[in-house]
Parts: sequence; structure tokens; C-alpha cells
Amino acid sequence: MRARALLAIAAISTGLAATAVPASAQQYYNGPQNGQYGANGANPDAYCAQVRQNRMLVGGAIGAALGAVLGNNVAAHRHQGDGAVLGTVLGAGTGAVVG
Repeated sequence: MRARALLAIAAISTGLAATAVPASAQQYYNGPQNGQYGANGANPDAYCAQVRQNRMLVGGAIGAALGAVLGNNVAAHRHQGDGAVLGTVLGAGTGAVVG
């Protein structure tokens, strides 16, 4: 039974690796044009700040979810709720910093 589980995990991971999407190039801001910031007049500094904030929020949410699961599994039997709460807080902070 264990061999079947390992074989299934290997097959799934091989399938996921085979379907990976290659990275694509991104167009970057190339300076003011006609006295404006960008083609639509948007300020690139505000755009960068918004992108950074979005990354922090998503990183915090993912970190909180993973921290809750990890904290719940690592904590002692009668303290799984405490472990989940602590994992959520630490995971959210770490995810926001990394994101």
C-alpha cells in the first residue's frame, strides 16, 4: 500500500513538472511620455506601491493559512487551537515580509 502511495505521489509530481508554464517577459515602465507618467497618466510610484501592498497582503494570507495548519499539527494534543493561533500570527507576519 505504501509503495502505491509513493508511486502516485511520484506520478503526480512528474505530471505537474511536465505542465509547468515557462516565464514570459514583462513590459516595464520606460519613462514619461508627452509630459505624462505612462500612457494613461498614472504615476509609476503609486503603481509600484500598490503592487507591493498586494504582494504583502497575498503573502500574509498564504502565510497565515500555512502557519495555522503547521501550528495545529506541531502543537501538543490539548493545545492544537493555541498552536493554530500562534502559527497564524507568525505565518501572516512572515508571509507579509517575504511577499
